[in-house]
Amino acid sequence: FHLANTTGNVNVLVYNQYSDNTAAGEAANTDAAINARATAMGRTWTRTVLADYTTLAASLTGRHVLLVYEQELGTAAQMTTVGTAWAATLNTFVNVQGGVVIVCDFTAGAIGGSYRIMSASGLMNVTAAAGATGAPLTIAAPADAVGVGVAGYAGGDGSLSFTTTETGIVVRTTTGSLPVVIHKAFGRGGADLYALPYDYYQFNAAGAALIHRAATYGFPSTPVVGVVRECSATPGA
Repeated sequence: FHLANTTGNVNVLVYNQYSDNTAAGEAANTDAAINARATAMGRTWTRTVLADYTTLAASLTGRHVLLVYEQELGTAAQMTTVGTAWAATLNTFVNVQGGVVIVCDFTAGAIGGSYRIMSASGLMNVTAAAGATGAPLTIAAPADAVGVGVAGYAGGDGSLSFTTTETGIVVRTTTGSLPVVIHKAFGRGGADLYALPYDYYQFNAAGAALIHRAATYGFPSTPVVGVVRECSATPGA
């Protein structure tokens, strides 16, 4: 089945084992950002929780998207363990099933954490992260499926830039041209990986548009992986 061109309801598996799952935490704020944009676009999505990384393979059945919230409570070693354990399953998901993977990141106090899941799984080469909160950001690929229609913006509270050899840069820092949002295509048409270095601690309209597009709208003709930043629980504020 070809997931990337889905135009109806989107089935999303959300990974929250090490995320802030409180009522005002980043997981809830990420959902609120998607909901706000989905409502405006007339789209719907179904959310299923994955709370134990060891059950990924069985939990992905019937899902279009795997969304990894910012894993702020996990250590670097734990993120590497998760990515290593997920390697075979994720490669099948994007290369054979045409699935979409979205990884949110910030991890204040230990800058960059969730990206290690992508690196350890072999899906994306990200070796380091640096803070980008408040930094002017430029849309480097305005024709990209997630970048189209999004104007330059300032990095919201909880934003990162990455050190990477990946080339699918959608958003970059205006100064220094450091990669912020990365979109990577895989072998099966419509499969995508999005690196979204934002934890959704603070709502930002551009961030909401980026994550909604990644999950539900305008997917490219080839698979992709990416990362986003954080949002507050007050969409539109």
